[in-house]
Amino acid sequence: MIASTGGDGVVPAYWLRDAVGAVFEADMRGVASHGTMLVPMYIDRVSAGSVSRREQAEVLVDKGAVAVLDAGHALGQLTGDQAMALAVRKAREFGIGAVTVRRAFHFGGAFRYVEAAAREGCVGIAAANTRPLMPAIGGAVAALRGHLEGAMTRILAGMARAR
Repeated sequence: MIASTGGDGVVPAYWLRDAVGAVFEADMRGVASHGTMLVPMYIDRVSAGSVSRREQAEVLVDKGAVAVLDAGHALGQLTGDQAMALAVRKAREFGIGAVTVRRAFHFGGAFRYVEAAAREGCVGIAAANTRPLMPAIGGAVAALRGHLEGAMTRILAGMARAR
């Protein structure tokens, strides 16, 4: 699936270490929509230049418990890992850590970041936004955006059915 790596190749070597591992993890969890089916798109996007080859986001703001990162259109799994690690460090120091990442490409399954926080003894919340991709329950027009909105819709729909 990956023709060349590292050096002047299509895929930077660190993608194999981190991002490709993340998509395999998604497949192993049964979350195929965030798994290896995305690798060809990732390669196409980095080849076209719409996804950068950056490994880390730039820290724009680092004030107490809060930070803002600019991913510069890097692959979201890489900058998402960076953001959660920073949030955990801040939580240990300040009791809470809130880190946001802007201008990142798809960050994969949110479970990855929540579990990283849990392994460190913290409660983690991970969410992403995007353009409207799916209709609300019973709707016909795309109105909902990403992971958090879809999850909240399912939760609210479940609560409504329970009444």
